[in-house]
Amino acid sequence: MLSTNEKQAVIHRLLSDYRYYKVHTLGHWAGLTDGARKYILSTGLVTQYAFEFYIRRPSSQIIYEANLVYDNAMKYTRFNDTWNDMTITEMLKKHEVHCPETYAAWEDDDKDPVYYWSDEMEENMEKVGKSIEEIKVKLYKNADAIKSKVEEIRRDLRRTQAMYDDLFHRKHAFDSRTAEHIATQAYSRYLYDNTVYTKDKVQVKGLPFAILDSIAYTVARESVPLSHIREISHTSPWLSYYNTAKNRVFTVEQFTSEALSLISFSRWYEWIRGLGDETPSDEVINDDDMIDGWYILKEREKPVKRDKLVEASDRNVESFVMAKSQSEAQEIYRKNNKAAAGIMFNRSKQMAQGAIPDHKLHDVAFDLAVRANNMGINRVMSGTATKR
Repeated sequence: MLSTNEKQAVIHRLLSDYRYYKVHTLGHWAGLTDGARKYILSTGLVTQYAFEFYIRRPSSQIIYEANLVYDNAMKYTRFNDTWNDMTITEMLKKHEVHCPETYAAWEDDDKDPVYYWSDEMEENMEKVGKSIEEIKVKLYKNADAIKSKVEEIRRDLRRTQAMYDDLFHRKHAFDSRTAEHIATQAYSRYLYDNTVYTKDKVQVKGLPFAILDSIAYTVARESVPLSHIREISHTSPWLSYYNTAKNRVFTVEQFTSEALSLISFSRWYEWIRGLGDETPSDEVINDDDMIDGWYILKEREKPVKRDKLVEASDRNVESFVMAKSQSEAQEIYRKNNKAAAGIMFNRSKQMAQGAIPDHKLHDVAFDLAVRANNMGINRVMSGTATKR
């Protein structure tokens, strides 16, 4: 559980224009050339022992330009023999990769080749994922059980989640060699080259790639965990901001992925508390695993199983997918295509102007117009569905 001060720190971090970072650097820049080292020291970012910097929230223009860099990098990799997110998994199923299992197989001539990933592992990962859902449902159903019983189920859940995380990280261990990763690296280098400031808030440009990559790593490592955002979304003091200002808490420029997650979770919990007699107890709502179990069970009771965030009306088509780990949550967010990302940006623009009915959202209004001209079609414009 976060303290009130910790929650306030996260909230105002999301609202602020600058974010401060400090990293101990003793020996960290040993691989830099003398010229690069002298340049960095001259910027005031790096002292003998510490690397202190601010990241300023990027403008829409910078993000737009960074996306152009990403697109150009993706186009470039098409002319090279570069794996992508799909082919890297198939490669791991058919080639030996240097790992402990492979070394053991090499020492035993009677054994078949050992591949880093396999269809069996894929199936096992899917089974473990389903097991996590079942245990969360079990946890919810035993919400009123004795404490020892609840803790026993929770320990089982943690063990199963650890198994899933191990498989997830194994499957994605070589993602750094994919075209998507190369393009993402180019994107982040451009982004941070235009948003790094000294501790005196003087902008610094032209940093070596090694430094920009380290900055990207530091920012990612110190990002707000999804579990913290989730806890903040339905507790004080955030609820005071949200209930007072609703969608005007953040400006358009402040709708980062973290801010969008906070608003999305806030809407989700608001929907749950508005279910009347169907609303679960506060004990369940305040327990992430139990409320996940409740939600999974509720979805299964529907005639058609769909992962929905809020069903404010039959027009709402945004998806809310329960991630099994922080890593998977990031992967889900990255899976938004450009159309989905555009919708999220345009919606945030509209919402920043104040509370707005869902049927007034531009993408929904367009969807309704299409439906009006296509009577009898149950679902159109499937491309407007988003994953968050």
